[in-house]
Amino acid sequence: MTRRIEGSEERARYLPLDASDADVLRLLDAYVGLLAASRWDDAARFLRSRHPTDAALLEWCVCTHGGYREDEPGNRVDDPAAVFRSLDAASCRRVRAHGATLAERGGYVEYDLPMGGTRSDLTLEVAIDRVGDRLELVFEGIHVM
Repeated sequence: MTRRIEGSEERARYLPLDASDADVLRLLDAYVGLLAASRWDDAARFLRSRHPTDAALLEWCVCTHGGYREDEPGNRVDDPAAVFRSLDAASCRRVRAHGATLAERGGYVEYDLPMGGTRSDLTLEVAIDRVGDRLELVFEGIHVM
């Protein structure tokens, strides 16, 4: 499901209950692609957040490596398609269900952001909530793990 927002294409944050781990990761790859393209406003709108999150905060989290490198800003997320092709992508992007399946009780994702041509310790955390007859991906944060 896609929709148009201010001239840019944005994927919906919802998936069907029978969505696979691969479906979840495809959606998050698109989100990380927005971070890689420095499309902070689009990224801020892409997923609902449980916490106040805006474009400036996303940019700060990425560019300062979660605040650990405030003295050397300028870190960038790489295109996930290019980086994960050469790595074990399963170890960099982990989908976990709270029950037997995501449809049962939701779950979460830990996604190690690609930076400097490899997997980094800067991790995107996303909750997967069951909302009626679908799953919603919800931004939890970006931090060093």
